[in-house]
Amino acid sequence: MDLSLRDLGERAGVSAPMLSQVERGETSPTLAIASRIASGLELSLSQLLRLDEAEGVTVVRSDERRNGGSRARGHDYELLTPAMPGQRAEVSTHVLAPGAATGGPDDPPMHEAGSRETAVVTAGRLRLV
Repeated sequence: MDLSLRDLGERAGVSAPMLSQVERGETSPTLAIASRIASGLELSLSQLLRLDEAEGVTVVRSDERRNGGSRARGHDYELLTPAMPGQRAEVSTHVLAPGAATGGPDDPPMHEAGSRETAVVTAGRLRLV
């Protein structure tokens, strides 16, 4: 949702330091706090806790995909999965120019820390670190 901790804190009625501690796994919120966080993210508590994993198929048409990266730095990407809070998997395609890299100091994180990544190289060579 592109919210800072301060923005979410204001929306949820939870302090930014508390949100930071929850985000880093340093503390577990009470159900009341978790419910406020969910509300601030426009989710139900079940969605936040991923208790209501839905069945079904979601179609994302090419004109609905989200793009990113920096062509000037030789990295383009497209998110193929829909923007759904609390989703457990995200699929994206990345195109890198020869010699380009990702994960620079000013690049935002692509996913939560500790996430499992799978890379499929369809053309060329890739050095994965």
